[in-house]
Amino acid sequence: MQPFHLLPNHMRTRFWRELPYVGIISNWDKYYIDRSPYAAKIQGQSVLCIGYSEAEIEQYIEKHNPKDITVLTNWVGHRDATVVKYPLLIGDITTETSLPADHFGAVLTLSVMEHLSDIEGGLREIKRILRPNGYLFTLFGPAWSCPYGHHLYIEGGDPLLDFSVWRLPAYIHLLCSDSEIARFVKDNGLTDDHADMYLKHFYESPIINRAMYEDYMRLFTDVFQMISSEIMYNTVPADILADLRVKYAPYRDFTSYGGSYILKKTF
Repeated sequence: MQPFHLLPNHMRTRFWRELPYVGIISNWDKYYIDRSPYAAKIQGQSVLCIGYSEAEIEQYIEKHNPKDITVLTNWVGHRDATVVKYPLLIGDITTETSLPADHFGAVLTLSVMEHLSDIEGGLREIKRILRPNGYLFTLFGPAWSCPYGHHLYIEGGDPLLDFSVWRLPAYIHLLCSDSEIARFVKDNGLTDDHADMYLKHFYESPIINRAMYEDYMRLFTDVFQMISSEIMYNTVPADILADLRVKYAPYRDFTSYGGSYILKKTF
């Protein structure tokens, strides 16, 4: 049998038992704004928060003393839509919203980018509503290309049904066939229904965009000037990384989960 990395794409698959368990991500920190010298850019500014609950705004944003806070969400059933302390707008940031142009000094997004159906459209709308030299603070992940990029979330806290416990085999969505994913589910005591949920969530669910990490970086720098970044990542075995680079060429980065980024409107 040929070495794995020499197999043609349609034949290249791993057994789930061959996949590594890479564990919790590094550099996960929702307090990244506190540590940034750019935190002062929020003070006295009108800011827009996307992806933040009311409690998260109180915990992470209010301390930086913005002039006022507006909240935008596109998910009416989500906790973000229960905000009452701040003005709340229901809308899709990937299209032109009713928000005024050149208005906000800062836009802050939390776990939003990976859900946007049109990342570039979202970035360009954020740019439109930012004032000249305004700032976008964003923390996002997982990107599709990372070990947990499938974003599986069926039952919170269950290590087999919740990606954020970080105990699923890495890259099961990128390196295993449908039948091997179903085998993983059954080998671990779950049902055929769970197997169907896995596959639908991985490849059909509209709530994630399946963009590779490098796609985000290209779009960030196409639309904004990136002035600060801190990458969240996993350490991955070299043979797995090599397989991914062959299968998904020309992409090279499969270790970056996402991260925290500060972007500036300068052009």
